[in-house]
Amino acid sequence: MKDSPSKPVAKTHSSLPTWLYPSLLTALFVLGLLMVATVPVAWYKFQQTTQKLSNSLHIEHERMLKLEYKLAASEEQIEKNKTFIQSATSTSPQNIKQQIPWHEALFMLRMSSYSLLFLHDKTHAIDWLHQANNLLLSHESPVTIKISKDINQAITQLSQQHEASVRDIITQLQNLDNKLQLLHQQIIQPQNSAAQLEKRPDYNLKDESKLKRLLHYPKKLWGLVRDSIHIYHTKSTTPLILTPSQLFNVKSTLGLLIDQAQWAVLNHDNVVYSHALQQIQNLLNKHFENLPQQTQAILIEIDTLSQYNPSPDYPSITNIIQNINQTIKSQINPADKTANQTAPLSKSSAITPSLKVIADIKPSLDTSSKIV
Repeated sequence: MKDSPSKPVAKTHSSLPTWLYPSLLTALFVLGLLMVATVPVAWYKFQQTTQKLSNSLHIEHERMLKLEYKLAASEEQIEKNKTFIQSATSTSPQNIKQQIPWHEALFMLRMSSYSLLFLHDKTHAIDWLHQANNLLLSHESPVTIKISKDINQAITQLSQQHEASVRDIITQLQNLDNKLQLLHQQIIQPQNSAAQLEKRPDYNLKDESKLKRLLHYPKKLWGLVRDSIHIYHTKSTTPLILTPSQLFNVKSTLGLLIDQAQWAVLNHDNVVYSHALQQIQNLLNKHFENLPQQTQAILIEIDTLSQYNPSPDYPSITNIIQNINQTIKSQINPADKTANQTAPLSKSSAITPSLKVIADIKPSLDTSSKIV
């Protein structure tokens, strides 16, 4: 019996080579380390995001509280307006008809006050007062007669205030500027060289000998130096000679001061106006003493201009306006008085919903802050 051939034993081979196992273990180890390292960073990012969300939530809650407060205030104002409308509609037509002339007179007086305080227009202010006075006299009563006397007194006081117009003052300042420009062309040098040079002998040495001619040259040179150099004593009253640059600076300063005075007149600023004229006077007294006649005439003109007040004190008509307001209030019927005397909603009652919202929100804010 023949022996059957033996079958070869199958060898099991691994899918990965043995040398790759250490590399895989190292990679898994590094990956684990990276995961462990990224956990704190992720937790820190989570904390920051939570902090930002809680802050934004807190801001939104505050904004909501402000809106609640405004809503409560608006509701209170709506209730007041509703009460006012009810009182106005309940007024009798006869009472409304009696109040119309007073309201018209009140408007005219306010326009008169506006013309005085803001426009500085006395003419239009007097016209408004005349119209208000004629309107009140057309409805004779003891109250209108008393108020009419006050209006006539205000008209008399305004009429007695004599003042130059703004256009006239601007024109006078422009003429003053022209005179100052001409003054610069008339500056006279102090008494020096002209008369003295005429008295000095003419050094004509053609007929003299060379020796005498040489001896006279130092004298001639000294005369030229003496004519070009001026020595002033501290106690001398002779005005200094202005250099061209100094003269230009003085001329420019005077022009700017004239512009400043004109601006003050247009803007009704008495302080700036007086200061500008005073500075012009100081410059004239300091640099133009050698022109006494021309300077004195300009100083007199400046004194005349300084008497003008760009912002005069007008009589007040506030007391007349207050009297008319009191008269209008006294004519309101009892229904209106009770409506006006109704107590407004208290702030505590109007803001109570907001306070409840604050009480409900604060605990949630505290819990959200503890998360951080």
